[in-house]
Amino acid sequence: MDDQRGDSVGGLWDFLGLPGRMGIAAYLTSTEYATVYRLIVDVMLEAQPRYLSGIQHDQLVELIRERLTGHLSHDPDTLAVVRDPGQLNLGDRLARLADWGVIHAWEDKVRSDEDFTRHRGRYQLSEDAAHLHRAVRELGMHRSASIAATLAPPVIAANLIQMRDNLTADPAAVAGAWSTITPTMANMSDAAAGWQAKLAAALAGTPDPEKIADLNDTLNGYIAMWGAGIDIYSSDIAANARHLITTPDVDLRRVAVHIAGASAEEDTIATIQEEIL
Repeated sequence: MDDQRGDSVGGLWDFLGLPGRMGIAAYLTSTEYATVYRLIVDVMLEAQPRYLSGIQHDQLVELIRERLTGHLSHDPDTLAVVRDPGQLNLGDRLARLADWGVIHAWEDKVRSDEDFTRHRGRYQLSEDAAHLHRAVRELGMHRSASIAATLAPPVIAANLIQMRDNLTADPAAVAGAWSTITPTMANMSDAAAGWQAKLAAALAGTPDPEKIADLNDTLNGYIAMWGAGIDIYSSDIAANARHLITTPDVDLRRVAVHIAGASAEEDTIATIQEEIL
């Protein structure tokens, strides 16, 4: 009876479309091999721009060896692993990652006699796993993003001026300024969200020196961005933003066409017009 009720509830959640278990995250929680899995995924993510068609097995072994050498060669107890990454049981680890959907695994076609004697496995991170691991790598690395966020207000103000001054004459300049403003605002939002998370954690539970230091850094970040930044440039930003809102549609359309291309569909052009505002 309990099993039936559980199945019914599970079906309800599925129907609602709420987020649930993320299978590709299993490599982070494996109690015995999480460190090894994370090493493999980290190496593959870093190599992805150079191996868009997948990493051949022997290449992956060499990349892992290089990573281990760089991080562990100073420790005598790890020298054997550095010399022989095969001790990681790479084949089993890769098969497990494939089962979880973290990587795609396939075999190269046989094109020569040598192919019969080599390992023909080829691997690539799945798109979702690559997105997830980028987020994992960013944890605890928000310092540079926070610093960049404090510089965002003058950047936005300067590019709004460029948009205003070139709307009727130079759509390329307007598009360039808009392409700078959009990620800058996203970075501000991400930094603020990170500060909020850090602030909430620092205020939770019993105070200690580390929490107090985090609280101080977070408040300084807020002051630098919102105090020294937004307050100084807010009037210019508001004035130029109001000017853009009153821009004739024909000028905005010209910019949207420049961004999307003359052959773009009307819906795409209209969407870009709306996003500019």
